[in-house]
Amino acid sequence: MLAGLPDGRLHVRYLAAGDAEAALVVTPGGQRVWVWDGRGDAAALARQAGGRVDLALGPDVAALWPAARPVTPEELPPGGVVRLADGVTLTRLDAGEGWALRLAYRDFSTLLPAGLAQDAQAALAQRHGAAGVRLTVLKTPSAGSGAWPGVQLLALTEPQTVLWPEDTTYPPDVDAWLTAHGAVRVASAAAVEVTTDGARYWVEPACRGCAR
Repeated sequence: MLAGLPDGRLHVRYLAAGDAEAALVVTPGGQRVWVWDGRGDAAALARQAGGRVDLALGPDVAALWPAARPVTPEELPPGGVVRLADGVTLTRLDAGEGWALRLAYRDFSTLLPAGLAQDAQAALAQRHGAAGVRLTVLKTPSAGSGAWPGVQLLALTEPQTVLWPEDTTYPPDVDAWLTAHGAVRVASAAAVEVTTDGARYWVEPACRGCAR
């Protein structure tokens, strides 16, 4: 994964280590972007990212990636947009004190980082409920993160594909929703990567029903 880049496609690598979640975004032209909410062991996540980072979004990212251009929550208010290379955008959603970003490229979109806390989900639903925050792919929190996707968030985002890590323990109503809507199980211990040309998308490690 992430080998042979850039390849003209957008790559989103969802990273997890213990209670920490982050994402590494590689634009079609090769710009590398780190997204983190400030929780957990950032160094362990950074080791999974490998290589350089050009732009880092989140709390205290300058210390972690000193060579990258930092964007902190204080610098990006709700509604603010970071325009990446190749037409890729990151828009901060209004999730109260939470750090929630909608990544978009042509017809593709996802929510970063994956481990959005319950109070942030409630704020997101309250402030964006009328318009919705529709997503192409939603990666749910990994085991150990202490987070889970509430049914309200799932209904708000209406994801085409939900990537549901194995070994997670979610509330029964969430498990029922995910099962009823055909959520795709992915390995909990491994990084999950989505690749897209802006229309179709593919998931690695490969899983049945992930390519659209």
